[in-house]
Amino acid sequence: AFQQMDSHDECASYLDACIFNLKQSDIIKGTVPIHVHLKDLKYRCRLHLQLCGILSQLNQHKRALKHAKSALKVMNRLFTETYTLAETHGSQGGNSMTGVPNGGSFASSVHESH
Repeated sequence: AFQQMDSHDECASYLDACIFNLKQSDIIKGTVPIHVHLKDLKYRCRLHLQLCGILSQLNQHKRALKHAKSALKVMNRLFTETYTLAETHGSQGGNSMTGVPNGGSFASSVHESH
């Protein structure tokens, strides 16, 4: 809502608070089901990317870069954990969706394809 009103400073403050609250909830949450955990990672990634965009519009590029890197770390974790989950529950012949044989890693399969 703040982005639509061109209130970038308020939007940045709100997103910062969301990220802070997520970090605090980690301490309280403890163990959660995997689907909740993966949804949480997706939400974190999205928050960091939105904050990156807002900070960039405010010419706070160093802070924006920090959040872009945070989003990348969260996204990598989300992909890795999703792949591991699929690999664990997949068939012995490999994952037909990715073409990566069981035992291979997501990162190595991406690297080999390029």
